[in-house]
Amino acid sequence: SQVAAWTPGDLLLNADGGNIGIGNTAPGSLLHVGGGTATLSVTPTAQIAAASGSSTLAIAASNASTNSAQLWLENLGQRNWTLEASRGQDAFNIAINNGVNKLFTVLATGNVGIGTTTPAEKLNIDSGAAEFAIQWNSNGSKAWVLGSATNRAYIRNKTDSTEPLTILNGRLS
Repeated sequence: SQVAAWTPGDLLLNADGGNIGIGNTAPGSLLHVGGGTATLSVTPTAQIAAASGSSTLAIAASNASTNSAQLWLENLGQRNWTLEASRGQDAFNIAINNGVNKLFTVLATGNVGIGTTTPAEKLNIDSGAAEFAIQWNSNGSKAWVLGSATNRAYIRNKTDSTEPLTILNGRLS
């Protein structure tokens, strides 16, 4: 049975222990506030979601598949960015694609990984490519690249591609 208060459609309570709707006569979660394009909902899995149109901000207290707490930003039904505190990994992650592609990881040891979820050093960067580079600008005029490739490390001027410093097979040139 349902109990209505104020005017029909403002509040829906299910006396049999179902969902509660405020401004919604067909609540789809334990607590469903609003109808139309702007809603707030609470699910049995301790998830809180606020949505407006095609964008959602959600907090999940526990994700069964990753054993983690998550905050995610979603657009058009795709969870684009996820911030995750992973109990199983004992780490903090920033990920995309529903948390599948972890871009940045901080372990409880303090080690930071970019492109890796298992950083072995204080900063571990894995580009997944044969060549890796870090770029910075000097006074906004020249872009410099610090890079490495097989048996070679270098500093390159990105503007004219010169390499004023190269280490090849352990020799400085």
